[in-house]
Amino acid sequence: MLSSNREKIFDRAERFVECLVPISHCNLHCEYCYVIQDGRRDSARPKFRRTPQEIGRAFNPARWHAEKLFVSFCGSGETFLCKEMPDIVAYTLLQGNFVNVTNNGTITPAIEKLINLPDDLSIRLVFAFSLHYKELKKRNLLKVFADNVKRVAASKASFTVQLNLYDGYLDVLDEIKNFCRENFGALPQLALTRDQRQGMKIYSSADFETYKKYGAEFDSPMFDFSCENFLKNRAKNFCHAGENSWRLDLATGALKRCYFEPPYFNAYDDLNQEIPLKPVGRHCGSDYCVNAIHFLALGNIPEIDCPSYAALRDRPEAGWYKQTMTDALGGKFIENKKPSVLLLGDGISAGYREFVKENLRSVMEVFYPPENGRMIAYTFRELYTWQQKLKWSADMDFVYWNNGLWDVVRIFGDEPQTPLPEYENLIRRTYNRLRHLFPQAQIIFAMSTPVVEELFKDKNFYRRNEDIARYNEAAARVVKECGGLVHDIHGGKNFYPRQAYKDATHFTPQVYQIIADAVSELLLRLLNK
Repeated sequence: MLSSNREKIFDRAERFVECLVPISHCNLHCEYCYVIQDGRRDSARPKFRRTPQEIGRAFNPARWHAEKLFVSFCGSGETFLCKEMPDIVAYTLLQGNFVNVTNNGTITPAIEKLINLPDDLSIRLVFAFSLHYKELKKRNLLKVFADNVKRVAASKASFTVQLNLYDGYLDVLDEIKNFCRENFGALPQLALTRDQRQGMKIYSSADFETYKKYGAEFDSPMFDFSCENFLKNRAKNFCHAGENSWRLDLATGALKRCYFEPPYFNAYDDLNQEIPLKPVGRHCGSDYCVNAIHFLALGNIPEIDCPSYAALRDRPEAGWYKQTMTDALGGKFIENKKPSVLLLGDGISAGYREFVKENLRSVMEVFYPPENGRMIAYTFRELYTWQQKLKWSADMDFVYWNNGLWDVVRIFGDEPQTPLPEYENLIRRTYNRLRHLFPQAQIIFAMSTPVVEELFKDKNFYRRNEDIARYNEAAARVVKECGGLVHDIHGGKNFYPRQAYKDATHFTPQVYQIIADAVSELLLRLLNK
């Protein structure tokens, strides 16, 4: 099931899984290779916990709360030197997903096997060909590379040709341009190349501005966006990694929300178990997004303006991306969304929430559970269930919340349903749970409204305004201590005339509209601060 703020577009991917193929072996030896920089190259082959067919099942989109996934496979070395990869890719496509495979364009049998899959599978496949020009030329593999790209171009699959820009290519840039124009109909997209040997910088002796001028000759959207985001701190932004995208160790199933943290789940332990949604939020372990051309382009930080994933990689004049892949990867998985508010509460909330939603339709997303929140203990318990079932996003901006009228009910002349000390304790616990589920939200507690005591003809079930006032006072004190806001929709004695009520507790639609206007006005005022 998709979260409630995601539009279901069935010809587009909806969540992204980046898969590390843990093979560091390669048939090329590029000096700028990150594996070589880190001294991690060896000849070992990965040992998979699951068969290719089982790995394909692991990418059942329903597990990942999606209709279709975009799954990207990339080896630390050459991806296709892992003999299982063509089968893993095929079984992943069979789940209805879109797939990218990053490779160096030299392993012809694997490429041919994949482009010869049935059309309904190969049309959802894109090859990211890394053009390691000097190594290919040195090993007489340039023609092999070009022929393999042409094979893909003639098939139903899509492709990108990308070149790592570094000083070693400066003397052959014109040669590279001519090679690409002649064979692929366009210049390659450029990848910004990092030097990770000491800290983090560009792999060039030039200063950053000069390095960008070298790349400007290629008019590459991928390069421009990489440069724009290089070392740019995103700590103030809420990141949806862990909800929108993941990093998977393809051999073991260990799942991370992003690069710079330990695994939090294993995707292979139970192939039927849903993947927990746990966004990074504002707790990223990196100073900047090291793979912005994937994660930001796909919408992990929706408010950041950037070209789509397809636009960063395609050369439309040469038709590298077929229409199916352009559609699938032509937008963010989470679009730049409106601010959002979650409305929680009892029957009074149920009476005004539709009016609030209508009031704020053009400026704010309004969410609420499909039932009455009843007493505080019920809301406290059901918060977990509602959040899991309805997929409320953790980046909610506001929570407007009330419980109380069910708690003050007296039955058979007994004390209130929820004793006051217990009510105070549960208000505090509910506030803390809301803070855990929605860490950036401003939490607002609404005071319970008064009742018409004389209309409670059944003396076995009634409410007292005196109790409501005491419980409001206690809740307001606790919420303020916790750092929340309090909104007085109670209004004091005689605030609501008798004709405002349709029974002893609930209001007429006209009065619910008045309350909704007050709630909407408060939210807009807070939003515009």
